[in-house]
Amino acid sequence: MQSNDLTKYKDLYLQTAQQYLQTYTSNLTAYMSNQTMQEAINQMFISIHSIKSQSLVMGYTELGNYCKEIEQRLREIKDRSQPITQDGLAYLQAAQKKITSELQLIQTTGKDTESASANDITTSTADLSKKRLLLVEDDRFFEQFYGYKLRESGYIVDVAKNGLEGLQMMRDNKPDVILLDLIMPVKDGFSVLEEKRNDVTVKQIPVIVFSTLGQEKDIEKAKSLGANDYINKSFFDFVPLLDKIHTVQDSK
Repeated sequence: MQSNDLTKYKDLYLQTAQQYLQTYTSNLTAYMSNQTMQEAINQMFISIHSIKSQSLVMGYTELGNYCKEIEQRLREIKDRSQPITQDGLAYLQAAQKKITSELQLIQTTGKDTESASANDITTSTADLSKKRLLLVEDDRFFEQFYGYKLRESGYIVDVAKNGLEGLQMMRDNKPDVILLDLIMPVKDGFSVLEEKRNDVTVKQIPVIVFSTLGQEKDIEKAKSLGANDYINKSFFDFVPLLDKIHTVQDSK
């Protein structure tokens, strides 16, 4: 990552990551007092998913990869809808302490346990003739970060903060390309894709799924619902993201 970008977004990253960590902690506490609270598991999953995504984008790979392990453990618990074992609870409590420690380290030194000094990227300077993008993204960090980078690359960028708002904006603004997150409140990305493909006014607008849900089954499901392409939401993939945007624009 370029040093000016790191400085610009570090405070926002720490602020939002701490908020997600607080949500994780409060829901873990709630679950420990009532182990039938499936919604607490869902909120913990979303919180860890968000910290993972932001950390990888910022180049904090040690923390990002650690959160990926926790996310997978929570996914298994969530999908099975089973109570967490005592060992599982101890693991999730230890995770809270580990993430707290890593965020404190980042705040004081600017680095996590694993230094991330090779994250420089090159932004495309192609003339994009002010094409319009719709970024459907509920995470404030990603909204500001990618909104800035895409506008810097020459796009007009509209932002919707959930799937319901995204559907309305794509109908109102008719963007050239839609960048769609999958995990969102109100209406998730899969539901957006399903509704979009049944709406003749917007079904032809190309969609790039823009998420850190990288499991093959998630990608296949999104494409079966009409997504044109998929890219992992990480800083390393910013230039490939621009390439994919160009490709789906050209295929319209």
